[in-house]
Amino acid sequence: MKASVLGVAALLGAAFSSSVAADSPSVAFTFVLSDFSGPVRAGEARVVIDAGHSEVYVAEARDVHVFNEFGMEVYRFHTDPNLGPIRDLAVLPDGSLLALLYDVAELGAPRALLCRLDFRGRFLAAQPLSGAPEGFHPNRLFLHGDRLLLLSTTDLLAAWAGTDGTVLDVLDLGKTLGVAEDARADYEISGAGMDAKGNLALTIGVLFRAFLVSPDGQLIASWGKSGSATGAFGNIGGIGLDAQGRVYIVDRIRKVVLMFDADATHTFLREFGGDPRELGMLVMPSDVVIDAKGRAYVTQVGSAGVSVFQIR
Repeated sequence: MKASVLGVAALLGAAFSSSVAADSPSVAFTFVLSDFSGPVRAGEARVVIDAGHSEVYVAEARDVHVFNEFGMEVYRFHTDPNLGPIRDLAVLPDGSLLALLYDVAELGAPRALLCRLDFRGRFLAAQPLSGAPEGFHPNRLFLHGDRLLLLSTTDLLAAWAGTDGTVLDVLDLGKTLGVAEDARADYEISGAGMDAKGNLALTIGVLFRAFLVSPDGQLIASWGKSGSATGAFGNIGGIGLDAQGRVYIVDRIRKVVLMFDADATHTFLREFGGDPRELGMLVMPSDVVIDAKGRAYVTQVGSAGVSVFQIR
């Protein structure tokens, strides 16, 4: 019996070690974003980093939680009940916020609004989108320099806009990714992220693939394969990029975050969060965001909250 147990342990050890490339960065669990009663529920929340003030915003529905760099909640606020839930959030250089939401008080189809808030959630101004294509309903928001990228994950459309909501250019991501016009409803974007160059990283779950698209809508890279083995995609969700260009992809079912190199083929480096022998085992992760200090914020369902890992 002892020999068989040792044999199983050896096999498990080999399996875990084989999931880490020799030149892979190390990953260490640090903490869960919490208040004084424990982890703060996140669900499908959006995590946004305010590097200038060392704060982290977690927006879920109409609630926004603000955490310090040590993972403790220091403030929370709620948006106007006449407006729909926050779809996404961006931090402007002056520390104020732009919230993407929809005006549900008006009759007819809700319209997208960019609401400007101060750093503690006090309302400053609201601006509807101007010049957007008909039927464009963005639900993701990214800030790059003095421009915004608004993304509709269901329509496979994106638009560059000024911070005043004026649309400057429209990207047909369906065309970029080779999805037929009449099939777009079957290819919803599962996760989205942006790097320092303004390149857009996407995952599409039904294709089991990740994509990197340039700011002008050109396909830079595409990779991924279906499977339950290390480095393969099961049920992929969010995607994030770090300052070195490495790509992080959440696998919801396998409960891990996969890390890929910044090289042209996006070589698989390692995965983390799924080892029951280590702290920080993930519970149905959904999204991942990497800050400038190499910390990965991984959103999980239910009361598991947002786990933070240090990448070294």
